Amino acid sequence: MARYLGLGIGGTNVKTAVVEDGPGGSLQVIDTTSESTLADRGPQSVVERVERGASRRSAR
Repeated sequence: MARYLGLGIGGTNVKTAVVEDGPGGSLQVIDTTSESTLADRGPQSVVERVERGASRRSAR
C-alpha cells in the first residue's frame, strides 16, 4: 500500500495530509494537520513550519 504526503502552503496556514491507496483506486486520509505559517516572522519561519510538518507526517 503506497502512502502520499500532501502539503498546502497558504498565506496564513500550512496544511499537511497523509493519504494511502484504498479500495478501487480511492485514497484514504490517514492524518491531517493545520498550523499557522507565522508569515509575519519572515520566509525562513514559513520554510521551517513546512519542514517540520512534512517531517512529522513522513515519520508515521
